[in-house]
Amino acid sequence: MIIAGAGVIFSEAWDELRELAEKAHIPVVNSLLGLGSFPRDHELSLGMMGMHGEAAATLAVQEADLVLGIGIRFDDRLTGKTGGFAPKPSSSISTSTRPSLAKTIRTKHCVIGDLKASLQTVLPMVQPAKHDSWLKRINGWRESYPLIIPRTAGSWLAT
Repeated sequence: MIIAGAGVIFSEAWDELRELAEKAHIPVVNSLLGLGSFPRDHELSLGMMGMHGEAAATLAVQEADLVLGIGIRFDDRLTGKTGGFAPKPSSSISTSTRPSLAKTIRTKHCVIGDLKASLQTVLPMVQPAKHDSWLKRINGWRESYPLIIPRTAGSWLAT
């Protein structure tokens, strides 16, 4: 899983984020401040995670084998109770331009530097992959816990 934050926007690294997600076939969730860093209508987009986010996005992060925090700080608005945040990943990697990189969550690997340049350096090393069974599982959560969007008074739309 990729959790994309405001650092992607500040670094103007949205093209690199998209290329990474597509090349490695990794679903992307956003922090609140990272909304807009990845196209919402993209098949790999799960929307916003966290207390006020989408259930499928939060479940996917909780069940992921690897979490890449790109341009985020892992603050408490994203993680909620830190003791239960993403308990399954065998590894976590965080990239940021700030030294406050892992504000509440200790990541196993940290990259501090220019986000756009860091992604441009890493992209040629990324091997293409497909994670169809993982996406199928996530899509099952999307069906079980759809995002409800009010259309007009008294009319609702499940996405």
